[in-house]
Amino acid sequence: MTGIHPTNTRYCSIDSQQSGEPLWGTATRADVWLLLEYAGPWGNQAFSESDLPKPVKTRLAAWLDAIPYSRLQLIKRDGSSAGVAFFVALAHESNPTLAEFSLDAYEDLLDLDIPSVASGASRETPPLRTEPLFLVCTNGRRDRCCARHGFPIYQAMLHHAGLDVWQTSHLGGHRFAATAIVLPQGAMYGRVNTADIAPLYEAAQTGRLYMPAYRGRSCHDPFVQAADYLLRSESGISELDHYVLHDTQTPAPDRWRVTFAATDGTQHTLQISRHHSDTLRLESCSAQSLNPFSYYRLLEHQIHPGQ
Repeated sequence: MTGIHPTNTRYCSIDSQQSGEPLWGTATRADVWLLLEYAGPWGNQAFSESDLPKPVKTRLAAWLDAIPYSRLQLIKRDGSSAGVAFFVALAHESNPTLAEFSLDAYEDLLDLDIPSVASGASRETPPLRTEPLFLVCTNGRRDRCCARHGFPIYQAMLHHAGLDVWQTSHLGGHRFAATAIVLPQGAMYGRVNTADIAPLYEAAQTGRLYMPAYRGRSCHDPFVQAADYLLRSESGISELDHYVLHDTQTPAPDRWRVTFAATDGTQHTLQISRHHSDTLRLESCSAQSLNPFSYYRLLEHQIHPGQ
């Protein structure tokens, strides 16, 4: 079911919110995040349209091809120091890590073996960072909602996270602007407003998820993200490490059985289903048609006591 959108005067983020589209189950799927400082202008396709040296572009593209579920973000911030910042976040469900490299020039990337870092096979331990990073999408040339909502949130978050917050190129899901991610947790957030900044920052610093704006963790497939949200909504537990994915099954199309192991020894099995809305909305500000959105329902939640 589609409808033709007559003009491009509406904002996709407003359209999405008014349509009732849920946030959860919409996070970008990525296990390894490559973050490269780039202060130049960002186009619709920020990486390919950048003025990065050609050998550097070729090497980064090769890394993305070689590392499963990897993603590159261009980042920038106010008050950057000399040199080029480069981060590699391994957004694994358990023991996520964040490596930080300080480069004199972009060509220094050519001396790094990032696939080995991503796989854990590196002979040298990369310089690890203990404090989380906060990325806010401000790529207005990809979608105007990201500039309209993202840049004010970035500026407001500076008062809490300081140099730990960066502007980033397209994160995915601009209809949920302002969008943000906390790394290395891989916790993605949407429709972030100024009232969310302080509790979101506090949650990240204390190893918790901020549920009101939570989209999911990037290490999970969308249906697992949805099950994770539904489980936490029922239990009220937001601690990042309390639940670990144990098993998934697909008994029928658009139906899943997802089991999480909890730190108290219990196991939680959720049966969920995916549906498509009757309501139409814009997927992006540049979209030429209106489309339904997907959402998930909880069918059953079984709790199995520990052994």
